[in-house]
Amino acid sequence: APVLPCFWVYKMVGHKVTQNNNLGIRNPYSRWIETYGSKEFGASVEKALLIFDEISLMVSEKMRLLMVEAFYRSTLLEWHFWNDAYHLIT
Repeated sequence: APVLPCFWVYKMVGHKVTQNNNLGIRNPYSRWIETYGSKEFGASVEKALLIFDEISLMVSEKMRLLMVEAFYRSTLLEWHFWNDAYHLIT
């Protein structure tokens, strides 16, 4: 649960950057873009999400709530990471 937000947001950002990437310009982040914008990475994230959903159906309500809490906290940390980088906060 706590690693899903990282993979999910990298998939979304990678996809968005891939769509907006001007291939005529050499981008210093091209390997990052190729990795996280790839169909293969996207498919692995979708598989991880399905596994998470399947596991959540097999555990107790208490464990499911703990999974959601871990996911939520990790999502907040991801948001802070990207927001701080965007605003150049150190």
